[in-house]
Amino acid sequence: MDEAGLQTLLSRLADTEPPPARIDLAAAITRGRRRRRVRTGVSVLLAAGAVAAVVAALLVPAQPSAQRPDQQPAGGPAAPSRFNSLVPYAEFGWLPPGFQVGGRGGTISRSGPEQLLLDAFSGSNILQLFVYPPGICHVGRAEVCSAYDSSQPVLSRAPDVHGHRAYWLRTASLTWEYAPGAWSVLSWPVISPWPPAGSERAAVLRVAAGLRYGQTAPIRFPYWISGLAAQWRVSNVDYTLLAGRPVAQTLEVSNGPSGAAHVDSIYIDFTPAAHSDWSCPAEGVQHVTVDGVAAVLEDSPGTDRVCIPDWGGLRLSVMTAFMELPPPNPADVLTVARTLHPIGPDPTHWTADLLR
Repeated sequence: MDEAGLQTLLSRLADTEPPPARIDLAAAITRGRRRRRVRTGVSVLLAAGAVAAVVAALLVPAQPSAQRPDQQPAGGPAAPSRFNSLVPYAEFGWLPPGFQVGGRGGTISRSGPEQLLLDAFSGSNILQLFVYPPGICHVGRAEVCSAYDSSQPVLSRAPDVHGHRAYWLRTASLTWEYAPGAWSVLSWPVISPWPPAGSERAAVLRVAAGLRYGQTAPIRFPYWISGLAAQWRVSNVDYTLLAGRPVAQTLEVSNGPSGAAHVDSIYIDFTPAAHSDWSCPAEGVQHVTVDGVAAVLEDSPGTDRVCIPDWGGLRLSVMTAFMELPPPNPADVLTVARTLHPIGPDPTHWTADLLR
């Protein structure tokens, strides 16, 4: 890459000084707080899913070729048929100076069985990576990504990424087949025009080529859960990095596929009790206790929430969103809250053994 060209690119992309390398818990949670709760009895709209609908793809080659894309085999190791939500499958490798992995502005990395979302920021600029397991995106003369049933045209072929076919997408994105039948999408909307050229093109391709797949570092939690019925499974975890390790922000547990009809869900959020990022409501609530600790209970049609201001040094919010009728008694959310066992605000003691 031309050094002068790269410096020009970075000066355009990074409108602030690089973030500090050290990350404290309060700052990480502030950056990573997602404002995603929609308190209705019908659905809970997930912010990462809304973004995914913009960039996941129905890939239609701009120029027909003698060989159809779905006839081109992809080499390399196979990806798992579904991701483990508790162990993010991929991570960024090389990022341009000034970019840092984390969450900001209501957007945060998310690990789920059918999609992994990674975010990197420099000031107001953002890179987003969407990683899908095999079979979610099907490529022929058109591609359908079933995870969010969304579409996006292809502008042209892009240079291969590690020998695997790649395409420039219309919304400032690059997609490539990182393993047989498995696709990644890298979105970099600040670059214009698109497809990029020169040093900008080289930087996009370098980010894509630097991604590391098959990661095994588990997400760590400041609590563990006991006694949930067997049908309940972790469906999504919003997480950030603390000292280079993934730590939970919001946990979603469901008794069926996330986003499907007639699926009940539980959402657990936390912050240190001493932190003012958010607080428990004071009006329109019932005062209750959870294991002898003072808490408040809110209820609305189809959605109930209990908030514990200080439970072992943590402020915990537990929300249930039940889609089945008749609606549950608000006391059910208290039952759920009592399955939690807080560990405390010190991340060195947090656990990856969530469900026991």
